[in-house]
Amino acid sequence: MELSISTRNGTLQVSESLETARRWMHLCSETHQECGNPNHTSTFPTRLLKIRAAGLQLILTEVEKPTGAYATLSYCWGPPPYEFPRLTTSNIGDMFRSEIPNIALPVAFREAIGFVQELGIQYIWIDSLCIIQDGARSNDDWTFESSRMKSVYSNSAICLSLDRARSPQDSVIYGPDVQFMTPFEINTTGIFDENDLAAESKRCAVFSSQHFNNALYDQPLGSRAWALQERMLPPRVLGFGEGELFWSCRQVPHACESLPSGTASLPDRSLGLRSSFIPITSDSADLYDTWFGLVMDYSGRKLTCPEKDKLVAMSAVAALMETATKDKCIVGHFWKSIPFSLMWDGFGTPFHGSDESLEIRKRLRIPSWSWASEHRTVLSTDAFWA
Repeated sequence: MELSISTRNGTLQVSESLETARRWMHLCSETHQECGNPNHTSTFPTRLLKIRAAGLQLILTEVEKPTGAYATLSYCWGPPPYEFPRLTTSNIGDMFRSEIPNIALPVAFREAIGFVQELGIQYIWIDSLCIIQDGARSNDDWTFESSRMKSVYSNSAICLSLDRARSPQDSVIYGPDVQFMTPFEINTTGIFDENDLAAESKRCAVFSSQHFNNALYDQPLGSRAWALQERMLPPRVLGFGEGELFWSCRQVPHACESLPSGTASLPDRSLGLRSSFIPITSDSADLYDTWFGLVMDYSGRKLTCPEKDKLVAMSAVAALMETATKDKCIVGHFWKSIPFSLMWDGFGTPFHGSDESLEIRKRLRIPSWSWASEHRTVLSTDAFWA
């Protein structure tokens, strides 16, 4: 009898990872009715980046209509100053006229774009390069584009989620050895079945019940508030976790390279919210419970500009809830469930210190009865008695 064990480290095996990603995309596109055909969208963002051999070309989609599907990117900006290209009022003309060379792009963008091309997609939407970030027009452009996030992410063929990167300067392919138990495969030969004298070969994957949390959801992107709806809205998400790729779609919500066919049994976190919320169920009580589960997750994440983004960064999911429940969202609460949703409390240390959090509260102009006025993680007090 022979026994061999193979493990993973912190670096992706690029050729194997690409092949797995292509299989996931093909299987989903061809067989998953719930996920839809990625090439059937006719709704595009205001601006897109066309992927060329030497770089990215910014296009205005009303002028140059895309000829195929597009991907979106979800990532951490990292702390300022931001040392990667951004769209501004002063450079927008140049970016329409000439390509952004690959060498000018941060490493995580280049790696993600390589995967997008391998999936057969020639357009990508990246917020820092498709929304004006600085200059006279930036506030108006941000206000308009942020109101379209539901459309931008929902109509993309796939979102690439750069979970392990703290900023675009971090590689999502190469990294140090992981500090938690990683999945491993056991291959054996010479095992005899009790009903058969012929020796059999067996292969099994062994992984921790916390693997999806450790390698994906507890990575840097998991602390970014905007990333919550960026993961929920697209029909497909390809996640760059620590040591391997992860896949999520409406029909296979939890898969990774170690478990490419997916698993239905995972610890409750934000893992099941995407599949339980989209597609919409008809049970309003379940939806309201799901919403507050999202609120608790979202409130524990960080915003660079909470006074501007606190409700906006959840507005796309709130719009889905309004459609599903035929209810109205009022500063983060739904009218029909207000008697219960007011039963919340903040806990833990304020994200920016007590004094600064008080100033942020004043600038938020949100009533104190709303969870959105709190600058800490919130919990449903109803849950304390459940």
